[in-house]
Amino acid sequence: MKKYRIIAASILSLAMLAGCTTNEGRSRGEYDPDADTTGNEVDTPTPTPADIPTVIVPEETPTPTPADIDDGPVFDGYESSEKEIAGFLDGTWYLHEGANMIEAPDGLWDHFEFNADTMTAKYTMAYAAETAYFDFELKDAYPDVPGQYNLLYLTATGATEGFPYDIKGQVDTFMIIPVRDGMGDRLLIQQVGNGMSEFAYATLNEKRQADGDFWIFNRDYGETPHVGVNGMERERNLNKNDHFYAIRYSDYGSECSLQEVEPLFVELEMEDESLADVICFGWSDNGHPFNTVNYDIKGKEMLANSGAFLPGLVEVTTDADGKITEILDCPSFAYGYFCEAANGAPDIDRDDAVYGPTDKMFLGDWLCKDDGVGSLQITTADPQTGGYYLLFDVYRLCVIEAYANIDGNMLSINQGYINYTLPFAATLEIKGDELRVTVTESDFEYLPVGTVMLYEKK
Repeated sequence: MKKYRIIAASILSLAMLAGCTTNEGRSRGEYDPDADTTGNEVDTPTPTPADIPTVIVPEETPTPTPADIDDGPVFDGYESSEKEIAGFLDGTWYLHEGANMIEAPDGLWDHFEFNADTMTAKYTMAYAAETAYFDFELKDAYPDVPGQYNLLYLTATGATEGFPYDIKGQVDTFMIIPVRDGMGDRLLIQQVGNGMSEFAYATLNEKRQADGDFWIFNRDYGETPHVGVNGMERERNLNKNDHFYAIRYSDYGSECSLQEVEPLFVELEMEDESLADVICFGWSDNGHPFNTVNYDIKGKEMLANSGAFLPGLVEVTTDADGKITEILDCPSFAYGYFCEAANGAPDIDRDDAVYGPTDKMFLGDWLCKDDGVGSLQITTADPQTGGYYLLFDVYRLCVIEAYANIDGNMLSINQGYINYTLPFAATLEIKGDELRVTVTESDFEYLPVGTVMLYEKK
């Protein structure tokens, strides 16, 4: 796979843009064959053959054609215009609180209001009834992916008297992803740079983010979970027998909604001159670049459909029916780029000194013995330190995502969540052919501490 070098500072220069200068190029004297000459003419004798030196003419070097010149990454996706994206932003957007997809319709929600004609915006804190005002502009986030206008600059011009801090003059830079699904328009916003700004930290607030450090805004608030495109449109738009990259917008356990994007693989040169293989992306030239399509996940038909926003870049493989057979997360890297390695796992061999026989015992797919339907999948997370990734499906009850480490001859969960929100922890031990899971932490009333679940290898 071809790689290209991109200096990491290029996107930072966008994030901290204050202005730039260019050198226009120096003028040079050019030979004019029609110009008048001055001076006396002198008769020049005609040279004889003996007077003419032998001249060796070097072989002509062919002039390179455009096809011979490597101009770096070539983006083959859909190129939008600033007017198009500004037009999408135009209007009112309500901040969605966290990962749960269902909210009370009578709630008070913070909201952005964008005006595409004046390129201005305002953000209102609903409960405080205070507003900040901005000028905004749109640029390309990645230097080699033109025509995206996916970088939003907000320059604060002032605020109402009761706004909690002095915001005037502050500049915020966000990566934005426009999304259209079956129930309306969404807007994903992720701050880029070295950390959160005061506006992002104190006003938007990290506790209101969904997965992947994204804030999600809805064109209209109080919506029920979206149902996706109708059957005919869904069938027409499914990528079948395909391998592609997409922004995962939401996850229902048995299906997820995906916005196909065009990936670009680059070799990023960091400020310390180290190199990293990363991914950036642009809008796909598929006829519906901002629309999501709902995909079924093969073999997951019985998973609990709790629903959650889990936005992020994913690598997807589908079968002849358009069902997902493999979906791999591409974790965030830095500066808005993403890692190639799925689930953050380094592409290195597992350390046998850490794992030994324990590794072979736990890895794989397990079925719950109590009902024969619930399942548990255990895969690698960190090959060098004994890390595992666990995905539970407790039949018709919940989905549990967790990370665990080896603790002697058992696994101990160090971080886990039920339905993406409630804390969860457990220990896993193998007794003969049986895997015993004992719940040690849970805020879910139907899965209290002390619950034991028994599994057998699929």
